[in-house]
Amino acid sequence: MTDLIRSGQAPALAALAVDVLQIKPILTMQNGRIEVLSKVRTRRRAIEEMVERMARDVGDRPVHAAVFHAAALEEAEALRQQILARFDCRECYLTAFSPVMGLYAGPGVLGLAYYTEEDR
Repeated sequence: MTDLIRSGQAPALAALAVDVLQIKPILTMQNGRIEVLSKVRTRRRAIEEMVERMARDVGDRPVHAAVFHAAALEEAEALRQQILARFDCRECYLTAFSPVMGLYAGPGVLGLAYYTEEDR
């Protein structure tokens, strides 16, 4: 998150929350802008929140998903396995963030993207 703040992609006030309070923001991209969906206190809770958000969005519909990571392969694979076990996945990819995304997000970042058949 601090890399996003330094790059100007996230509000500077968020740096205080990240550094002092150890807040883990859940971010989304809306209309070309990064927005905060929620804020949690632990990494474990952040991952749970991403999966719960996916559950609300997807329901029991078939889903296509991808788990992204920046130097967090083991955690990304664990998240992928959780997604495969919980949802009706038609496909579920595991991939590293592009170098540019990794530069902005910093090491250790996890991402989750998904869509259902009806979203196409």
